[in-house]
Amino acid sequence: SSPDQQRLDVVFDWEKEFILRPTKDLVKMLRHISRAMAFTTPEPHLLLVDGSPESSILLKQYPEMKAYRDISFWWKYYLNPDISIFPNNPIPDSGEDIGIYNRMDAQQSWTWKKGCYQVASLNIALSCCPDPNKLDPKTRKPLKIASHRYPSTATPSFYCHAKPIVKTEDDVIYCPNLPSFADKKKKSDQDNDNEITVSTSGAETSELSNDSATSKSGGLSQRDSELLLSFLTVPYIRLPLTLTFFASDDRVH
Repeated sequence: SSPDQQRLDVVFDWEKEFILRPTKDLVKMLRHISRAMAFTTPEPHLLLVDGSPESSILLKQYPEMKAYRDISFWWKYYLNPDISIFPNNPIPDSGEDIGIYNRMDAQQSWTWKKGCYQVASLNIALSCCPDPNKLDPKTRKPLKIASHRYPSTATPSFYCHAKPIVKTEDDVIYCPNLPSFADKKKKSDQDNDNEITVSTSGAETSELSNDSATSKSGGLSQRDSELLLSFLTVPYIRLPLTLTFFASDDRVH
């Protein structure tokens, strides 16, 4: 997000925690709405809770608020990195069919229990964040799940796999190994061709240099890789910088 967006309050950040607690910014917004509409409620966070009959004066008077709440939650839910939480995600090699749901099954029900929101739909409880206490069924150790379902491929960390995360040009410089961005098939064939051979005298011949091997496999040298990754550390202008990098005569075929 841009610096201007980062200064704004985030009200529906359901992806931050597994337990759906109302955040300070969300309660602040609901209090402002209550004050402006003269709603007398000591617990503004309950204005997002459904009821049968309707118990929220906010959702009763402004039904579009309910639609906005549900749409925002669905977007966050479908970006959950833990795909096993989806009801129509069959176990691999189990032969199970993908479940079919109609639009009536997709209605959300919001309740308040034990100091947090409970959201139910599709006959299950919903959450937008992986369960931190989930264990691997084989090792019985905490399950490691990616922080993003679709990680951005426009960041240098996606290619460097370095810790800490690569954010600046200095971080790129201190990475011990940089990717060559070579085609996997070509690189595999090149590695087979560059296997160490033994001469008749028993001395091993040296392998091709890194730059030479990289050029033959269609990848980038360490210098060019460092240059390209440094471009990716600059938001917004990394697109024209990357296009300029690949538009040179020696890289366009």
